[in-house]
Amino acid sequence: WNCKTYPYSNTYSCTNVTHKWYHLKIVCDFVSNQYDIYVDGKAINTNVTMGSRTPSQFLLAAGNSGTNTVYFDDVIVYTKP
Repeated sequence: WNCKTYPYSNTYSCTNVTHKWYHLKIVCDFVSNQYDIYVDGKAINTNVTMGSRTPSQFLLAAGNSGTNTVYFDDVIVYTKP
């Protein structure tokens, strides 16, 4: 992936290969209010600030302007011991 970070909105724009599955991992640290993003095991951004509030929901979306179909499979959310 080739990703561009928009730090003021904590969003990313990434170029990817169509018809290819990717393994995405987001690790959140609610004590420091930061998170890390990994694609296929490679960190693409680390220590990203979540803001001053504890999140109450997690949005999983793909902004493709309605021109493509995007699939999410085997989504797991868990608390790390």
